[in-house]
Parts: sequence; structure tokens; C-alpha cells
Amino acid sequence: MSLSVSLAVSTRATAEDGPQPSAAYGPGTAVEIQLEALQRAAPGDELERLSVLFRFASPRNRRQTGPLPRFVQMVQRRFGALLEFEDVVYWPLEVRRDRAWQRVTLWLPDARRQDYVFELARQNSGECAGCWLTERVFEPVPPGIPPRPYEGDPGPVML
Repeated sequence: MSLSVSLAVSTRATAEDGPQPSAAYGPGTAVEIQLEALQRAAPGDELERLSVLFRFASPRNRRQTGPLPRFVQMVQRRFGALLEFEDVVYWPLEVRRDRAWQRVTLWLPDARRQDYVFELARQNSGECAGCWLTERVFEPVPPGIPPRPYEGDPGPVML
């Protein structure tokens, strides 16, 4: 029983360490903070590595993907490149009112690449009002296929 108590305390402490969302960060900076945290953290400790992403997730995103241990499992299964990339290229940021999209190209150790788009929303209320938080992360639509509209898009929250 004491083991589960110490694990809960350890998980909470880890999840609160490191960068926190702030209204001072623009959407591009919010994405950079998340990806830099993944690169700096010790390999193999996915809880520590992904806790920053979870903190920068919007409340809606957290409800659909949390709690943190469930979020970690989802990222491991569906977004493995986030855990193994060596370099990142940031594409031009697109901002429309309180929504932003940041495409990134992640370069993996075996010279493969993986592209993702971070969709962020500026929060209008709550403890993080003014913060840009991640609504979802998805793979970009291949050329020639019309994308789903972003504004009011009820698509799944993936990360």
C-alpha cells in the first residue's frame, strides 16, 4: 500500500515540474517549449517527458486524453515520433483570431521524418486565460485532399 501512495506522490511531483503555460507565450513559443521539453528529458521516462505536453493541453483535450498515465500510453501508441526525434523544423505559423496551427517536421534517428500539426487555441477563461494551449495534434492532410475546416471543426482531439 505504501508503494502506491509513493507512486501517486511521485507522479504528482513530476507532472508539476518544468515549464508551465503562460499568457506571455505566443502559440509558436508554446509548441517550441513542448518539443524542447521532449528533447531535454531523460529517455525512457515518458511520464516526465510527456507531462509538459499534458500541461500545455487545453481543458477539452485533457478531458478526452487524460489522466496523465492514459495520455502517455496514447502518445506512445499513436505519436511515437514525439519520443524519438533528434531535430525539428518549424514551418510558418498560421494564426486566425484565437486559433493557431504550427506544422513541424521531426527528423528521426534513422533519417525518417514525421510531420505533425499542432492546433492551439487561446483560452478565454479559467486559470490559464490568455494562454495558447494545444487542442489537438494531427498528421497534415496529403496534397490534393481538401482539409476539414478548422473553425468549428468537431474532429477528434488526438493529443
